[in-house]
Amino acid sequence: MIERGEDGGAVVLSLFGEVDLTNQWVLADAILQTERESDGAMVVDVQNIDYIDAGGLRVLLHAARRAHSSGTSFALRRPDPLLRRLLRVTGLDSTIAVLPQGA
Repeated sequence: MIERGEDGGAVVLSLFGEVDLTNQWVLADAILQTERESDGAMVVDVQNIDYIDAGGLRVLLHAARRAHSSGTSFALRRPDPLLRRLLRVTGLDSTIAVLPQGA
């Protein structure tokens, strides 16, 4: 479900498959561990997720808020058009940064 890497000084968490009620805690734990181990930027690559529910979005929202509060950055990379629309419709795009295509 999650692979961890680095890109340009940022920690990148690449997600695969589905993020839902049954496994959102795995994402939350990976993000919290990354926050403890790194004080730099975090990018969550969502290109390869098939589905994310409200619980998964909540995990991302809380991570973005913590990053903002601590003065670090948190962003999503490569969301598909449906996820971009979901972020826009819910207003989460004002809190969760989305990197430009190709970044």
